[in-house]
Amino acid sequence: MKPNMRFWLVITTVITLMVVVAFAATPGSDQDPLVTMSYVEKRWQTLQQTLVTEVDALKKSLASLEQKVASLNTAIANTNNANGQSNTLPPTNSVPVTPSIFEANTFEQGTQILLGKGSELIVRRGDSVVIDPTGNALPDLTDGLDLPQGAPVPLNHLLLCPKEDGRGILAMGTITVMIKGKYQILPAIKE
Repeated sequence: MKPNMRFWLVITTVITLMVVVAFAATPGSDQDPLVTMSYVEKRWQTLQQTLVTEVDALKKSLASLEQKVASLNTAIANTNNANGQSNTLPPTNSVPVTPSIFEANTFEQGTQILLGKGSELIVRRGDSVVIDPTGNALPDLTDGLDLPQGAPVPLNHLLLCPKEDGRGILAMGTITVMIKGKYQILPAIKE
């Protein structure tokens, strides 16, 4: 064979093999780099079904947990009633309140705000002083200090009441506070 003929034979064979390989891959398969719309839709449906199944399972689990919480709350209330305990501060002429988020309130001069266990308070405006019948002080988490009985409460400082023992603040004028957790308002005495 002539050298020129060999060259053309090799070129023709290579081109033929490339054409065969190119047409051998089926559309939408792993060998085909292009993705068809039917493949995308099928994949989307599979993912969607999986998510719906998981959401349904989570809803069932949530319902079960809510029932358990309700039964535990009932059991706690029954136990406290049997022991003569209460879930509120000692009774007075005030109304106990338990917000789970910070609530802004305005109080007039002479109002006492007694905090429950774990309650948080921020005085936003006005003058107030600490009420501490225990002598243990009221923690100021902003400065890392303990505020004793009669100490002025700094504005915009986060105070935390560790126990439900009568600690709180007294409004020396009209004050605006943000409170989270259980607290009790003793209204100002009007003369």
